[in-house]
Parts: sequence; structure tokens; C-alpha cells
Amino acid sequence: MKFDLASSSKKGGNMIIDSGTMLTYLPTKLYKALETIMIKSIKNLEFGKDPNGYMSLCYKTKSDDIMGAAEVITLHFEEGGDLELKSVNTFLRVTEDVLCFAFGPTDEDDLLIFGF
Repeated sequence: MKFDLASSSKKGGNMIIDSGTMLTYLPTKLYKALETIMIKSIKNLEFGKDPNGYMSLCYKTKSDDIMGAAEVITLHFEEGGDLELKSVNTFLRVTEDVLCFAFGPTDEDDLLIFGF
């Protein structure tokens, strides 16, 4: 599924790659659009809850069922590079039976934080 939402009206330089941050933070409008796509693509699992309250989209599963259902996310960079993120890169196991989408919203429209 493809959708065209730019992170900002600013050109370039609006993403920080932070290896110390577990989540990837997107401007709220972009995050909500992506979250909606994920919800539509994962139909076979019951919603779960992050016990820590950090992630809003979670699913109850003890296995990695989600891995085949979730959409692949491809980030397209202005200078021509692409980064493909499969579900193994976009979901975190938070408990034995809960996986959560490792993206979150931020009120900062001009800045994305790519965590890993």
C-alpha cells in the first residue's frame, strides 16, 4: 500500500537517526495515516495493550503471526535512497503475548526521529 505524505514542507535534513531510541517518531498526521494502514492490513489478530503505555497499536500474539500480515514500510529519501522495513523491524515484543508497532506520533512537524 502506498501513500504520499511528506513529513514536512521543509526540504531535507529533517530526520535524526538515533540508535538509543527504541521507537520511530513521525509527525502526528503522518503517524496516524501509517497506523491506519497497519490496522487495515492486520485483520487476523486481536488488539493488545502495551503495559508500559508507550505504544498505541499492539496485538495479542505469542507467536510471530504478525510478520506475514503487516505492510512493508519503505522510506524514500530525497537523494534517492530507500530503506525497506519489514514487520520484524517495525514491531517490538513487549510481553510474552503482546507485539506493538514501534512507531509513535510527535507534535514536531519538522522533525522525524528514526529509532532502532
